[in-house]
Amino acid sequence: MRQTACCLDYYLERFKALRPKHPLDKDFQFVGEFQGPERRYVPSWQLKPAENPFPVRDIGLSTWLEQQRVLRAYWRVQLCREVQDAARKGFMHWSVDGMSVIDLCCYVDIGNLLDDNDFDENSYGEPYVYQQGTLLEHELVESVLHYEEKSKEKSMRPTSVPVHLGLAPFNISTISEDDREVLGWHTSITYTFFYRLGGRPGHHVPIGPCSPLQHVEFKPFRDLGFAIWSRERMVAYGFLEPDARSDQDHTYFLAWKSVLGHENIEQVEQENQAWDERNADRLRNRLLSQS
Repeated sequence: MRQTACCLDYYLERFKALRPKHPLDKDFQFVGEFQGPERRYVPSWQLKPAENPFPVRDIGLSTWLEQQRVLRAYWRVQLCREVQDAARKGFMHWSVDGMSVIDLCCYVDIGNLLDDNDFDENSYGEPYVYQQGTLLEHELVESVLHYEEKSKEKSMRPTSVPVHLGLAPFNISTISEDDREVLGWHTSITYTFFYRLGGRPGHHVPIGPCSPLQHVEFKPFRDLGFAIWSRERMVAYGFLEPDARSDQDHTYFLAWKSVLGHENIEQVEQENQAWDERNADRLRNRLLSQS
C-alpha cells in the first residue's frame, strides 16, 4: 500500500506542475495542405498556432480508480518477481521451455496480449501490431517500474527528502459503479485519444486534418502519469474533451504537444519529416491533380 501511495505522490507532483496550452482560435485545425499561389506544401506538424494557457483545475487527491490502477500494476510486478525467485531457487520444477516462458511473460501476461487478429501490414508490406488490447496494463506496469527506478536514484542522494502530497484513504466508501466498470477495461479514454494523436503504426497521413504528433511514443506521457489518471483529472487539465462525443481533437492535440519537452518534439518532427520525404511522390501527384 505504501508503495502505491508514494508512486501516486510522485506522479501527482509532476502532473500538477503542467500548464497545457490550447489554440487561441477555437476553430483552429491542424491541416496538412498546399498553401499560397506557389502551392507550397505545409505539413500539420509545422503549424504553430497562437496559444492560450488552459485554466487547469485541481481535482485534489488521487481517486479510487487511480489508486487501484497503480495497486494492480504493483500486484503484477510482485507476482512476477515471486515466480521468478521461485524458479531461480528450483521450486518450480519446470522444463527449460517453461522457464523461458517466465522470462517472456515478465510483468505483463503477454499470452493474452496478442492473437492472429491483432496483426496487419503497413504500406510497405511489413507486419505490425494493429491493436494491443492490454497495452494500458503494460503502461501501468512501466509507470511503477519507472517510479521505482527514480526512487532508487533519489535514495542514493544524502540530502533527499521524500515528498508527500497526501492521499485519500484506501478504504474509500463511495465507489461508483462507473469506476468499477472502467477499472475492468483493457484500455481507457486517454488511450483511445492517444491512438488518434499518434496514429496507426506503419501509416502516415500527409494531407488533410491530422495530428501534429503522428508516430509519437507514449513514454513521455507515461512519465507524467497519463496511464494512471482518471478521465476527470485529464479533463480538468485540458487534455481531454469533457464531452466524449465531441470531435474537437485539434484543441487537445495542441494540449498534449505543449507539455512535451524540446527533445521529444524534435524527435517527432524528424520522424514526420522522414515520412513526408517517403511520401514525396504521392504528394507531388496530389498537387498535380489539384492544379
